[in-house]
Amino acid sequence: GTITYVSPAVTRILGYDPEELIGHEGYEFVHPEDQERNAETLETILSNPSTSKTIEIRFRHANGSWRWIEATMQNRLDDDVIDGILLSSRDITERKERARSLEISEAKYRSLFEDSRDALMLLDRDGFFDCNEQTLELFDIESVEAFTEYTPWELAPQSQPDGRDSKAIALEHIEKAFNEGAAFFEWTHQRADGTEFAAEVKLSRFEHQGEPAVHAIVRDISARKEREQQ
Repeated sequence: GTITYVSPAVTRILGYDPEELIGHEGYEFVHPEDQERNAETLETILSNPSTSKTIEIRFRHANGSWRWIEATMQNRLDDDVIDGILLSSRDITERKERARSLEISEAKYRSLFEDSRDALMLLDRDGFFDCNEQTLELFDIESVEAFTEYTPWELAPQSQPDGRDSKAIALEHIEKAFNEGAAFFEWTHQRADGTEFAAEVKLSRFEHQGEPAVHAIVRDISARKEREQQ
């Protein structure tokens, strides 16, 4: 594991002059949590001539910070050019940080999504692709997978109170949300068992995995409607 050669690019990536690394053991610069994985990879490479393996590890920068490195190790023992392990690496810190930020953001969104007291569902132009537990309770549907089998107009009677076709109006509202960013309206929904209820619906456009999608909030307002009628 002794470092015998370092290319000049290490200065740009890790801040060291090559001479600062030569003669040291490689593991001295590897993050403690990554050392076991690093050692296992080295063992695999050493026991399998003419093989290579790529791992992601944290390497200590000259300024003391840790940088994520994508390291490819290749067994060159008994090679005419290089006798030892050839390790080529590139800095992937920014990529890892972006991925971590995305994970945190998605976890936060998922928590808000699942903990909401309103029925929340996600849809694209092909139909629903996700919903929270409140949605399943509101529509009396067993699972997310079963819910995504429905189209928005299949969760409504054939026509709305004004006599208009539910499918036609639903498509108008969805298209408005995609084109203008939002749509807000009252709607008569229908549960899986056929019972109907009045609801407020708010549609909001957002980006999902780089593609446009719509976030829907459905709130049962049956009790409010009854009070208004009284």
